Formats: sequence, C-alpha cells, structure tokens
Amino acid sequence: MVLQMAPMQATIWGYAEESALIRVTLDGKKYSVSSSFNRTWSVVLDPVPAGGPYTIFVESIGESGSVGPPKANISDVLFGDVWICSGQSNMALSVPLVINATEELARSYEYPEIRIFSVKNEVSNVPLDDIKSAYLHWSLPNPDTLGQGRPGRGYWYFSAVCWFYGRDLYNHFGYPIGLISSNWVDTPVEAWSSQDAIDACQYLSRKKRRGFRDDTVLWNSMIHPFSRMVIKGAIWYQGERNTDAPNTYNCTFPAMIDDWRKKWYEGTGGLTNKKFPFGFVQLCTSSAVRPGRIGNYPILRWHQTADFGYVPNPRMENVFMAVSVDLPDPTSPLKPIHPRYKQDVARRLALASRAVAYAEKDLVFAGPFPTNIKMTNTSFTIEFDHGNANIKVVSNKGFEICCVNSLSFCAENDQQWISVTVNKLVAPSIVQFSHPCESVITQVRYLWREYPCAFKGCALYSVVNNLPTPPFIYNVIYHDLLTKPSTGSARGSIPSDTLVQIPKNIVLATPNRPKMYEIKVRNFISIYLFIIIFILLLLKHKKRT
Repeated sequence: MVLQMAPMQATIWGYAEESALIRVTLDGKKYSVSSSFNRTWSVVLDPVPAGGPYTIFVESIGESGSVGPPKANISDVLFGDVWICSGQSNMALSVPLVINATEELARSYEYPEIRIFSVKNEVSNVPLDDIKSAYLHWSLPNPDTLGQGRPGRGYWYFSAVCWFYGRDLYNHFGYPIGLISSNWVDTPVEAWSSQDAIDACQYLSRKKRRGFRDDTVLWNSMIHPFSRMVIKGAIWYQGERNTDAPNTYNCTFPAMIDDWRKKWYEGTGGLTNKKFPFGFVQLCTSSAVRPGRIGNYPILRWHQTADFGYVPNPRMENVFMAVSVDLPDPTSPLKPIHPRYKQDVARRLALASRAVAYAEKDLVFAGPFPTNIKMTNTSFTIEFDHGNANIKVVSNKGFEICCVNSLSFCAENDQQWISVTVNKLVAPSIVQFSHPCESVITQVRYLWREYPCAFKGCALYSVVNNLPTPPFIYNVIYHDLLTKPSTGSARGSIPSDTLVQIPKNIVLATPNRPKMYEIKVRNFISIYLFIIIFILLLLKHKKRT
C-alpha cells in the first residue's frame, strides 16, 4: 500500500474490542492508542518522507503492559502521494481496452513503486466506515492486476486513466504513487455526492433517475470509507450520464468537489488539505457521430467548469482539467462515447496537475483561451491569454458568431448563429476572422457541437505541449464591462463583490459566469447615492424656505 508522505501526516485505523489498548510500530517509533466506544482506533503517524518499503506492526497491550499476539503486520508499505480516481465508464475503462494495450500492459512491470487498489461496485443508503469489498486490494501493477486477467471484463480490475495518470506523475517525480480506483459505469454525479452536497443546490435531491437507483448511494459505499485516509488529491471522469438533464451540473459538480474536500478535511482531523487538488476530464463526445448536432454535450462541458470555460477559476479553486473534446474515437468497439485514447487524456491531466496540484512554474498546462475581442465593420480579432499565448492553427473551423443584439435571443435560437472561419494568425496570440454582421457581434462561441472535430483536428492548439483551446462562449456585447483579469494570471480573477444579476435566460461566457456579468459598480453606486442625498437635502431646504 501507499500512505501519504511528508510534509503531510498519514493515518492508519482499525477495529478492536471497546477500550482495547493498541500499539502501532513504524520504523522503530511506537504509537499507543485506545479503541473507542464504537470499537475503532486511529493513529496519526509522524511525517515520513517518500520511500520504503516499511512494515507496520499492530499489537494489543494487556492490562499488565504485556504485548499480546500481533493483530496485524502490514508489509510492503510505501510513502508517496495518494490519489483517488472516480467517475463513470470512461474512468472505469481498463488498460486492455485502450489503444496499444499490449505494449502498455508489458510496460507495467517497470513501475514497482506504484501501488493500485480497485473498489468493488456496491451501494449503500448510509455512509459506511469501510468498503464492502474490493476487486483488487493493494497490489503491484502488472498485466493481470491491470485487467488482462479477465478478458472481456477487464475494467473491473483497474482504471486506465487512473493508471496512466499515476504513471505519468511517477515518471516526472520519481517517488511512490498510490492509486485508488472507485468508479461505476453509467452513474450520475448525484450518486457520488453526499446529501449535504445535493442540498447545497436546492433542488429535488431524492428524485429517481432512469437507470440508477438513488442519490448518494455511491458516495456512501465507495467514497466515504476513504475519507479518513489522508490523500494528495482526486481525479474525476464523469458527466455523460448527466447530459440527459445538464442544467444543474454547474451547481452539483462544484458542490460535490466542495463537499468531498470538507468531508476529507473533517474525516482526517484536518490532515488532508482543506482544498485538496481536484482534477477532471472535460467530456469528449456521445455515441451519436453526427458532426452538426449540438445536443447537450456543449452545455455540460461548459457546466463542468462552473460556466467559466477554464479552471482553476474563482468558483473552482485548486481544480485542474484535461480537455478531451478533440480525442474522438468513432470506431471504438465500446461505442464512440468511450474513446480509447486514454494515454492522451491522462497526459493532459498529469500536465495540469503538475501546474495546479504541485505548483510547478512556467508550465504550459492548458490550451489558449480568449481574453479580448476587437471588432471592425468587416472583421474581428480574438486575443488569447492576454497576449501571452503561442498558438498553432490546425483548422479554420469551429467558430460561430451571433449578430442579433440580444444575448437571450442568441441563447434561445441556434439558427441565429453563423459559422466563421479563421483568416489568419496576425500575431502568436491573435487570430483574425471576417464577419457579415451589419451592426454588432453579440457573442462568439467555439466547438459548440457534440462532435466538433476529428482526432486532434480542432482549430487552435498551443505550440508548447499541443493542448487544445477548450470550448467557449464569449459575450462581445459586454466586453467593455467585464472586470479585467489580474496581472500575471493566465485566466484572470473575478472579485466576488462586483457581481450583478441579469435575466436568467441569458447565457453568458468566460471570463464571467452565465447568468451574471461583471461591472465595476462601486463608483457608480457612490455617485448615485450622492445625487439622491443631494436632492433630498435640496428638497428639505426648499420646504423650510
């Protein structure tokens, strides 16, 4: 197994008779503790640097101080970073089912300092303190443990995205990595959320869903049991199941992240980071290979970012993302909704993790993102990353504009959108387009289709690391009112005290959240109040005279 390394402190726990005295020994250091009234005990270990293997001895101590027979010896324990991997079928998909599977399985022997653990699919109506069972207890990676051992049912053993993500981290950092795979196909985000997280979104939390039994049942059985284990962070690949009703995902997904963090912080007595790093995969496509179809995938992708289009953002702090919209696999034997290019997904996820979770500097970890749009009568330009992007143009397609001077009308009428193509790259960070609008461009959107491009064939990528620009929708009409991003920020920050509500049917775009836009109101309010006070004083004076 792998326990969380220094500077964090790991915990171990177990079961014993009530008020039993337990002694735990690790590397010569002894820890003594009594079991509680519910017959559990827990020990917080001193910080242990990366490495191992160690053996942890757990013994019972009699009333006279004599040591009884060992309760357990936990051998081959490593200290490193521990990551939880969760979600639905694309997280569950195993190594034998990916592209180049034979080669990938053969290479698994090269990683003896990675340990893997796979949770068995079980449900519970109440939070459990321990998992019911596991497909795979802590093990070394090899072709059998990674799924080759049961042909046709391989993803029951271990997640390919989880494995490749951990492998990429190990290749970069060179110390032990522990991976816990806990996932279930065709499951909604609500099943992985506690009741507290669902209640935070103020909607009918107990509503039954087609194809799954109830909310909270997987949080209870497959996530909560690990909330006493100190972890580095979590990664998530889910959302397909929620595309049938995507409108609440911009609340339920961030709320789930917040709640996992809160529960882990409390469960480990404050030893796990209160805002531990959380990564996710922005969805690829459905099984309907129809390039012109809009469907619900674009809005679900947008909601995955809490409607900013990028992460981290003010609503989703310490969160990172791998864009997969440009990794479709229309000939996948598992259906196109399950693309097999999991190595690419994990590489992008690990790259973003290095920047966000590990605070690695000067790392290009996300594709170019729009931060400014300028118009003329016949053309417009989009500037990316405040002029700091280095863009590669792969295709001239994927962009659309709306010329109607109404955000709500654009949002409700897809037929009002006009396709525009890239004219040229006028600077490393600026792309130029022609437009037919007679008056104004209201919004610009990009990759707003279920299946917007072929494999690595979307329009814009970063030159460094070949990362795609994510889907976005940008409100040109309010561009001059938007709060300017802070200096030095790749995406920018949004002060929470400058939000002004606008009509609910308006879909807004980054760098602001939908249903809200940013304007600098303080000076306006001060002037307005001054005028009102002045008028009242003037009227009062006239009344006296």
